[in-house]
Amino acid sequence: MATGTAGSFPLIMLAVLIWVLAITLWIYISCAFKAIAKRTGQRYANLAWLPGIGPLVITYRNSGMHWWPFVLLALTVVPLLGSIAGLIFSICFIVWSYKLFQSLGRPGWWAILIFVPVVNLVWFILVGVAAWGQNPPQQLSPSPGLSGSLPKRYASNQYFSTM
Repeated sequence: MATGTAGSFPLIMLAVLIWVLAITLWIYISCAFKAIAKRTGQRYANLAWLPGIGPLVITYRNSGMHWWPFVLLALTVVPLLGSIAGLIFSICFIVWSYKLFQSLGRPGWWAILIFVPVVNLVWFILVGVAAWGQNPPQQLSPSPGLSGSLPKRYASNQYFSTM
């Protein structure tokens, strides 16, 4: 009797479904972060396609912060230090994401949603809004305290040339 193979078919289909969803999500996030990188004037927008780390690199490069949190990411493989390093890296990622959303003229609190269970699914939609949505009104006019000039990384960007 071949009862073992018939019983494993639903598990195989579930695994295939999970892989298809994971690849679809990776393509969506990579396209969104590539658009964000282009929108913020980053030179190497194709880094977004690096599996697992591409969006982190785009977010980090936009924040202008230090490189050392990536050492924490490497430490996550060490058993005891991994939990602590992962927590600290997560905090750094929230700060980077906050700065990313702020630089796109979006609310920075959107960055926190990725760590709220079930609500984090909305975060993926918000990343798409940040990547492909229209510029919010507050981004089209410079702050009163500024001289009216844009930072270098925005100066040659087509999305900000209407300023």
